[in-house]
Parts: sequence; C-alpha cells; structure tokens
Amino acid sequence: MSNLSRAWHSDRRRRTRPATRRAVAAAAAATLVLAAQPAAAQTNVVHGELFSLTTPGTGAPAGGWSWFQGERAIVDDRDPDNPLLIASSASSVLGFNRAEDGDVDVLWRNLRTGTQGVFELRDGRTFDEPDDHNSASLSIRPDGRYLAAYAGHDWDDKTYYRVSTHPGDPTSWQPEFNLSNTTVGTVGAPGFQKLVTYNNAYYLPNDDGGNGRYYNFTRSANFNPTIQTSSDGGDTWAERGKLVTQGRNGNARPYARYDSDGERIHVTLTQNHPRDNGNNSIYHGYVQDGRLFGSTGGLIDADVFDFNGVSVPNLTPVFRSGDVVNGNRLQRAWTVDVAVDANANPVTVFQARVDDDRDDHRYLYGRFDGNQWRVNELAKAGGFLYDRESDYTGLVALDPDDPDVLFMSSDVNPLTGEDTERYEIYRGETADLGETWAWTALTENSTVNNIRPVVPEWNDDETAVIWMRGLYGEIGDTTYFFNGFETQVVGLTFAVPEPGTGLLAAALAAPLLQRRRRRHGL
Repeated sequence: MSNLSRAWHSDRRRRTRPATRRAVAAAAAATLVLAAQPAAAQTNVVHGELFSLTTPGTGAPAGGWSWFQGERAIVDDRDPDNPLLIASSASSVLGFNRAEDGDVDVLWRNLRTGTQGVFELRDGRTFDEPDDHNSASLSIRPDGRYLAAYAGHDWDDKTYYRVSTHPGDPTSWQPEFNLSNTTVGTVGAPGFQKLVTYNNAYYLPNDDGGNGRYYNFTRSANFNPTIQTSSDGGDTWAERGKLVTQGRNGNARPYARYDSDGERIHVTLTQNHPRDNGNNSIYHGYVQDGRLFGSTGGLIDADVFDFNGVSVPNLTPVFRSGDVVNGNRLQRAWTVDVAVDANANPVTVFQARVDDDRDDHRYLYGRFDGNQWRVNELAKAGGFLYDRESDYTGLVALDPDDPDVLFMSSDVNPLTGEDTERYEIYRGETADLGETWAWTALTENSTVNNIRPVVPEWNDDETAVIWMRGLYGEIGDTTYFFNGFETQVVGLTFAVPEPGTGLLAAALAAPLLQRRRRRHGL
C-alpha cells in the first residue's frame, strides 16, 4: 500500500462522522465571509476558505482541463468521507520542464478532513506535449469503484481506461488498458479518421433490458462524436457507433456536452467549431436504450450503434444562429454546460457573439419546459482568453443538484457591468427560470485569471466549486494557452441555504435524491 493510500485509510479510521450533514454545511458556510478590509483595498480576494489541490514543487505542481470531458469532477456521496476527485492535466509554460508536466492526474481531497493527494493515471511524456485536452472523464461504477477514461489530443486512435482498486479509495488504481477506435474511424472519414480526443462516460442502469450499460462518447471518426459501450460495469469496452455525422465527408467538428440523470444521457451540440462556422447553432437530444431522441421525445435515430450518424440539425434546436436575445443578434454559438432539473428536463448554458463581435460574447441560459426551449441572456462573457482561440471564454458551470444555481467566470462584473482586470468567479441564482439573476462575487481584484469552474454533483446540503486559477490567456505581454499554461486547481465548499432562506426551491430534495440513486445504478 502506498504512503498516500495509508494516509487515506488511516484518516478514514480516525474520523468521526458528524451528527448531520446540515451541521457540517452550516460550519462550512461560516467561512463564506468578506475579507476584513474592503475588497477594493486588496488583491486576490476570495470570499471563502480556499483550498488548492495543486502545489508547486509537489507531485501535482499545476493542473487544468478543457470543458468537453464529463464528468470532470465527482464527489462520492455514498462514502461518509465524501472524497472529491477531479481530473487534471498538468502543464507548464515551458513545456516538459518538470517531471510532472503533461501528466494525466486524478487530484483527490477528503472533504471531511482536508487530507488530499494526487494519483498519476498516465505519464504525460507518453503524449506529444502537455495539453489541457488530455484530462480524463470520471465516474462512479455500480460497484462503487471509480472509472477514468482519457485520451491524448488527436495523439492516437486509443481511449485509455483505468479502474480504482477499491470502492471509495482514489489512491490506488488498476493497470491501464485501452480500446483502439479502428472500426468507426474508417467509415467515411479520410484524413484524421481515427484520432481520439475527449471522453464522456455515463452509466444507465436500466439500459439493455435492465442489465445496465455504460456509454463513453469520444471524438473520433474525423472529429465526430462516437460511441463505446461496456456491458460489464466498465471492465471491457467495445466500439459501437457514431452519434452524429456533420459536414462534407464528416470532416466538421461538432462540439458536444453531455449530462445524465441515470435514465437518459442528454447532449447539446454545435455543427462545428465557432471559428470555422459563423452560423453555429445549438441543438439538443438524448440517448436511451441505444436510440437518439429529440427534446420532446420524438425518435431521431433508431440505432446509434451503427456507423452512420444523423446530421446535427436533425436534433431539436435550442438556439439558431441569428436569433435575437435581449435585443442582440447572436451567432457563432458554442456549447458550455448541460444539466438535468428535478423534473427530468434539460437545462443548458452556451455562449455566442453579439453581431459576430469577438470582443462581445454573451452567456445564454436555455431551459426546456417539457414542450419548448426558453432561452434568456445570462450575462456578458466579455472578450476572449487569447487571440489564437477568440471564442475561448471563462465558461460557466451549472450546479447539477440545482440548475437554478450556477458559477460563472467572466471579465465583466455582472453586479456592476464594469470590465475587470482579470477573469473572476461569480455565483448566480435565478428564481424565475433564468429571466433574472442574483449575483455574488466569489473572487475579486485578482492578479491572475480564474476560469473554467466545475461543480460536481454532491448533496442537497453542500456544494463544491473548483476552478483553474493562474496563468491562462493573455496576461501582460504573454499568452498562455492550452498546451502552455500554469494554473492551480483551487476550490471552495459551502452550505446550500435552507429552503425559504434564499432563492432555492424547497421541492427539489426528493427528486434530486432519486436522480442521484439512478445515476449510480442504485
């Protein structure tokens, strides 16, 4: 047993479980206090007790991720220690400057005691270069062990998998195995036909006649979303089909975001990368029992396990390029996040440019009411992180336990409308399905960027938000980008207000608990 594993198990033996989670949540909430001095007099203000999962000079000196892997973070609420796991790819502004640079990692933290560490899933030097696209998808298997699925950034034709050795223990993992995407990649896909990027693994316990089935959605087959499945809880995998095919010879790049309530896997898609398509729109559908449906339940594809794949516009439109929202004509949309509400309806956040102005992005909040999509402007997203990717914004994370709540990164303060020097993190909450929002700043006056927040599903009493904090984007005269950045992985935990004390709906608790059980096959 490794030293980290001993520390984890020893810590579990020593800990005393609190009387109630609400009591723990209340204690955590007490840390969400303003700094002693006015925020304007300080720099790098964080309203809460910030923890960092990375530390220079350790086995995890830095970390980060792209946003097209899911889930990027999980909290194992079935374990009383509530281990937090987050997938990360270490990078450096100098390339392979340190032994850890480029590593595909699982960062973990015991949310009850603060014990934390890192497990290296794969040595980054086996890939071409450090890259935030290489981070893993994480999920909890039906047997309580963890599954990690990852790939290089168009590095080879393989998806790599590892499974934790024990339930509830992030410190020990079984050897790596892989699946070559050799069949699906040869169907109508010249050029980069088999190269893989991104993984999104979700388990549906009622699929396959009630036997349960894992799905993993990757980008392959000339940049199209493809499907791998497992019928044994994630021990073995097979290529199964292509979700969509877009563009001539399938050579466009649909960008997909996924989420699941344990019954369905929801997906939002674009036709392409926004830099390559000024008319990018947003579409939605869901996968269940090997079939693809539109938002209202209409059948789109009776067999997603073949290698054909429908075109993206066959799905239900959420937003069409050129739509006017809040008086602004918007285009070049891009997917950001998707979640499922207590009524099993999808909720999504996406972004678009105002009149194709790359210096004026807006975040949009879309909510399906069972019959139609309703889209409202959420907030100003500002410009872009760096010129090479002029649609890279700070991004938004929906709270999967309550998508009336979200966490946003922007360089425009939603409280004042004023530009900020760096990207900051804000908590937003709506009481009217997204028409209006109440905002709270979590960071202020930062000297570095705070970007790409992630909110793992947890419980009805507590919330965690994790983000990248450091050198990413244009800072001074230097540009830090996807394979040359230096960010710390930091986070906050705090209490959810009691129903009736804020804007939260009291009726959410029971449906959310049932959804959580379905998601993990309980």
